[in-house]
Amino acid sequence: MKYFLTNIIFYSLILYTPISDACNMQSHPPKEAYLQDKETATAVAEIVLSKIYGTQQIGKQLPFSVKLIDEIWHISGTLDKDKLGGVANIEIRKDGQIVRVSHSR
Repeated sequence: MKYFLTNIIFYSLILYTPISDACNMQSHPPKEAYLQDKETATAVAEIVLSKIYGTQQIGKQLPFSVKLIDEIWHISGTLDKDKLGGVANIEIRKDGQIVRVSHSR
């Protein structure tokens, strides 16, 4: 009987714990925007652009040109002066929303 009660208590705790944890989860958005600085915006841009155009292609366009205009990061790849072709461009709001992704020719 002790063994039976112990098992019931043990399994009840296991089954109850995830439910109680899920009910207590709260979102804690940052007080400021997610992409407050140039470095973070550039890191996000590199990840997104690499997924779209490939790591090797985006690696050839580093370093990025980065400007903040009206709370939107405008990030573009760069090419060597002797190279022809286009570069990847991305616009990301400071809250993390991607506004536009393109590639010039």
